[in-house]
Amino acid sequence: MGAKPELKLAWETKVKKDNHHILFFRKNWRKEMWSRRLREHPYMEVLIPTDTLHQQIHKLMDSGIPRPNEYACEMVWHDLEELKLVKLIDKRDGIEQRLNTLIELFNCCGENVDDTVYALVLQKHIVRKFYHGPF
Repeated sequence: MGAKPELKLAWETKVKKDNHHILFFRKNWRKEMWSRRLREHPYMEVLIPTDTLHQQIHKLMDSGIPRPNEYACEMVWHDLEELKLVKLIDKRDGIEQRLNTLIELFNCCGENVDDTVYALVLQKHIVRKFYHGPF
């Protein structure tokens, strides 16, 4: 009899995933209290494929997400907490849903957040292209 083929365990065949902070880089977001708290909010971290999507996002967005003013960060943080309390956001939300939520919340601020919203929309387009192919 021949040798048995080597079987891979279920966890060995899965795609490697890594935590991705939607609001990156840390150096952009650690200067003030509310921006730091917003970046550290559990809704800002999501597992995504390491070798493909994570690398694409960081390669195409080499300057990261620009930090808006402190008032906008505070408003978005409080809004996220309210949404969490009424269960409109969940830790199982995918990256597209999280980006849509953040874009809506920052747009409601009306406080010089255009650069941040633009960067979040760009990140959303990268994610959509990865998961759904070219438009």
